Amino acid sequence: MLKFYNSRTNRIEVFHKTTEQIGIYSCGPTVYDKIHIGNLRTFIFSDFVASLLEYLYPGNVKAIMNITDVDDKIINKLPSQDQETLRTFTDTYTRFFLSDLNKLLINRYDDNHMKVTDHINDIEKFITTLADKGYCYELDDGNIYFDSSKIENYPFPGFSRNAHDDYESEREIIRPDGVRDSRDFVLWKVPIKEEVSWSIKSPFSNRLIGGRPGWHIECSTLACKHLKHVNIHMGGEDLKFPHHTCEILQSESANPEEKFGDYWLHVHFLTVDGKKMSKSLGNMINLEQLISNKDNGGHSYNPYFLRYYFLTKHYRSLSDFSLPDLESFRDAFTNLQFLYARVSKFRILPIEQCKTMFLKEALESILNDFNTSRALKSLTKKINKFLEQKELTDWERNSLLSELTEFNTFMKILDPSLINIPNNVETQMIERQRLRKLGLFKQSDEIRTRLSQDYIIYDTNSDDSYLMIIVKF
Repeated sequence: MLKFYNSRTNRIEVFHKTTEQIGIYSCGPTVYDKIHIGNLRTFIFSDFVASLLEYLYPGNVKAIMNITDVDDKIINKLPSQDQETLRTFTDTYTRFFLSDLNKLLINRYDDNHMKVTDHINDIEKFITTLADKGYCYELDDGNIYFDSSKIENYPFPGFSRNAHDDYESEREIIRPDGVRDSRDFVLWKVPIKEEVSWSIKSPFSNRLIGGRPGWHIECSTLACKHLKHVNIHMGGEDLKFPHHTCEILQSESANPEEKFGDYWLHVHFLTVDGKKMSKSLGNMINLEQLISNKDNGGHSYNPYFLRYYFLTKHYRSLSDFSLPDLESFRDAFTNLQFLYARVSKFRILPIEQCKTMFLKEALESILNDFNTSRALKSLTKKINKFLEQKELTDWERNSLLSELTEFNTFMKILDPSLINIPNNVETQMIERQRLRKLGLFKQSDEIRTRLSQDYIIYDTNSDDSYLMIIVKF
C-alpha cells in the first residue's frame, strides 16, 4: 500500500488510483541556461516516482513535463527579439536538458515534454474560459490579470488570501497601473519594451493583444490539455508558492468540477556546502562538471552513482551537497555493483520462485513516503553480509539477481556497463587466475597492477574471481 506526504493537505495519505490512467505532471525547466544539480535532484525523484508507479500499475501511467521556453530570463539573453531567434536559443538548452536527463537514465520525457510556445492558442482558450466565468480582467494596456477577490481559500494549508503579496520567485515583477490587488497575477503579459511576442484575441474587447503568457497559466494549460486527470503534481519546494498555488486557483476556477492535482509532491532544497546555489556565489554545479572530472579534484562520477547518491537522501529533507559527502557513498555503491557482478551470470528465476532476500523490506520503506534513504541503508547492510560469504548457493545467487533486477526497474542504480568485461580484459583475468593457482604471484600481480589503472578488481576465494571486476567511476 503506497502512502506519502500530500503537500496539498499537509499530511500522509494513502494513494488511491481514482482514474484508469495515472496522470503525473512535473514542472520542468526554464531553458535559458544549463540546469544545476539541485534541479536534477528534483527530476531524478520525479522519474523515480513515475517508475515506481509504472512498476505498481503497469501500463497505466502517463508522465509529462513542461518546458518553459519564453520568460524574462530568456528574453533578456536573446540577441534579437523575434520568434525564430527565441526558438533557436531555447532549443539549444532544451537539448542540453534532455541530454542531462538521458545521462541519468531518464528518457521518459524525450517524447513527453511540452513547450509553452507550442501552446499559445491553448493558453488563449484557457484565458477566455476564465474570462467567461468572471475570474479575470483586462487593463487598458492589454494586460490580463486573474481576479483573486473571487477566491475564498488558498489551496495549501498555511497560506491565506493575504499571503500573496509580490511573491513571484526570481521573476521580474512590474505591476502596471490598474491592477486591483497585489494578490492578482498576470495571465497575459504585454511587453514594456521591445520583446518577442505573440498575439491573442482579447476575450473582453475582441482586439488583438501582443504579448506572452504569464508564468502560472503555462502549466495549467499544458497539464489540462495533455492529461485526462492530474493525479500527481510534482516540483521543487520553491514552486509551492506562488506557482503551484496559482496553478490550482486558475485551473479549478476554469473547471470547478475537476480537482487539479489529487496529490502534490515537493522536493526540498539542495544546498552546496551549506549555501544556496547561486551565480553570485559561484557555487553552481551542473552534471557535466561531475561526470567529466572538471573542478572535482580529478574525480569523475558515474551517472548511476550520482543517481544512487541523490536517492540516498529523502526527498522531503534539506540536502547539502559536497564532494566529501558524495565520496562517502562510493564504497557502498561499489559493493552493490560487486554483488551484482557476482550473481549476474546466473539466469533470472521468476520472483515468486525466489527466496526473499531484501526486496520486501526495501519496498516497505519505499511505499512509506518514498523512503529511498531507508531502503538503500537496509540494502547496504544486506549487501555487506552477502559479500562476507565466501560462497553463495545457486539459490541465493538466483534470488539476489531476481530481486536486484526487479529493484532496479524503478531505482535505476545498477550499471550493466560496469560488469561487462571486454574480451581482452577477461583473457588477462583468466590468465591471472591461472598464475595464482600455480603460485606465480609476481606475474599475477603484474597483471593486476596493469588492469588497476582502469579497473577496480575484487577478488574472492572462488574460481570465478575474474568476474569480480568493475570499471572505475
